Amino acid sequence: ETQQKCLVIAPKITASFSILGTCYVIRNVLCSKKKRKLVYHRILLCISGIDLIIGICMFLSTWPIPSDTANTFGVVGTSERLPLVQLKDSFCSLQSWHVCIMPLFRCTIC
Repeated sequence: ETQQKCLVIAPKITASFSILGTCYVIRNVLCSKKKRKLVYHRILLCISGIDLIIGICMFLSTWPIPSDTANTFGVVGTSERLPLVQLKDSFCSLQSWHVCIMPLFRCTIC
């Protein structure tokens, strides 16, 4: 029971930090006309956009799952929200692409 609670709460905490950091990067790029013109910052903006979507999906994690699901902590959704769960899972599949691209991107800027 305690382990399940930790596994549900921990992603919400880390996702919150990820969302805040990503919003900071997006804001800095979009507010600077000079940065918007540079290809590096445009790529950074796209990667940050994907990271923002993934962060939101990770923050939602169990919330949209129907509340009658057995052995799951933190579920508050209804069966009508099931398409939302599937959409969240689809966006979270971007994470594998994101994890592969980030190291390559970082290597190119060094």
